Amino acid sequence: MHLALREILRLSRKDNASLAVDKCPGCPKCCSVFSEVSEDRVCEEAGVTADWCTCYSYRNISTNGEESKAIALHALSEINEKLKKAGKVSSFRAQMTLEHVIDLEQKVSTDLQEHFIVMFDTNSWGN
Repeated sequence: MHLALREILRLSRKDNASLAVDKCPGCPKCCSVFSEVSEDRVCEEAGVTADWCTCYSYRNISTNGEESKAIALHALSEINEKLKKAGKVSSFRAQMTLEHVIDLEQKVSTDLQEHFIVMFDTNSWGN
């Protein structure tokens, strides 16, 4: 959208060259919504990361098993670690712990990596 807004602004000025619509440095694959794109482009070509890609389907996995709990605990462990590194968890506060898994889906694909989307509830910082 940023590039589209810049293009509208450029077209509204008398000196069209003053705000040339270039690529975004932070997103070299992005383009204005007014630009032509290939009908068969894939998410990667559009700058859409795998976790936002809708080209693949997902299958539901039971939230009652040990697998769902292990996946949620792994995700929560990563979140707690990032919070600790960012200084958001002080020494007197406990880390978040898992209460229960709400939903778990696995990406259906042929690549060697397994991708999951997990939704879970945590307690209130160990309280």
